[in-house]
Amino acid sequence: MKRIGLLIAFAAFAVVFSPQFVLAQFDQIYGAAGTPTNGTIVKMSPSEVTIDVSGIQRAIPVNEIKRVSYGDDPAELRRAREAAQAGRYEEVGQEMAKIGAVTREVIKQDIEYYKAFAAAKMSLAGQGDRNLAIRALKTFIDANSGNYHYFEAVEVFGDLAMAAGRPDIAAAEYAKIAAAPWPDYKMRAAVLEAQSLLAQKKFPEALTKYETVANASITTPEATKQKVFANIGRAVCLAETGKPQEGIKLVEEIIAKEDPRDMQLFGKAYNALGTCYVASKQPKEALLAYLHTDILFYGASDAHAEALYHLSRLWTEVNKSDRAVQARNLLKDRYGGTMWASQP
Repeated sequence: MKRIGLLIAFAAFAVVFSPQFVLAQFDQIYGAAGTPTNGTIVKMSPSEVTIDVSGIQRAIPVNEIKRVSYGDDPAELRRAREAAQAGRYEEVGQEMAKIGAVTREVIKQDIEYYKAFAAAKMSLAGQGDRNLAIRALKTFIDANSGNYHYFEAVEVFGDLAMAAGRPDIAAAEYAKIAAAPWPDYKMRAAVLEAQSLLAQKKFPEALTKYETVANASITTPEATKQKVFANIGRAVCLAETGKPQEGIKLVEEIIAKEDPRDMQLFGKAYNALGTCYVASKQPKEALLAYLHTDILFYGASDAHAEALYHLSRLWTEVNKSDRAVQARNLLKDRYGGTMWASQP
């Protein structure tokens, strides 16, 4: 019995002082490789997080960070982060409601961010109060302009403005992302601004921004992806300015070249193709294009919402009123918080 007691005591000692247990007490910054940098986070800004690793401070750029956790995180906050990354936004709120008193400032900021972020995402999906989501995210941005979540929060706030039918406000928010020090972020900001200009029917201005991105000399993977999105936007602008055939050719080249596993990209591409066919007075071809998004790329929620809106109009045009009603009802039920659901 004495030997068994010693074994149990040794096992408990081993668990407490195991590397995994010790590392859990450190702050952790996870990069693309998945291996965390462990230490104590000593400062942060919208562009970098500085962590002290055994007395040596390392500044890690935010665009290289996938996730940050703190050694004294409440367990509920850890679960909420995981839920947010998986898109389970309702679960985020449930976990946040269980969190007690917190003293460390960066953890308080993380709690406020994920509360606001989840509320915004739910609002964009037609769930929850949009005005409350807007206020929560605006409060976080105004109070925490030095937080590493800043650029992401600003983008989501712009998305809320777009959904609320204020693309002018969205454009101003997206422009703030261009203050980031990384070229791919600046390109993303330009693409988002161009989208808000499209929503305002400022097609020449949008085309100029898209062309700036498409002609950029940067060739990183993220920059290359932004160029593709810019060319998709260019096709829409061409269609809306009397050159739909040029737009069709441009989108078809993208569809032939890119990876169809990228739902967001292909959803936008087929929507752009649909816009080009509408502009060239080919409603049946436009229907087929939007149906690609509806049937194959519905996982890209914003593109799917746009496709359903156009389908509801096109089905009416080809005398399929029952299909038009189905598309409209699905749009309102699934994407009630989007700008597409609010359009007549």
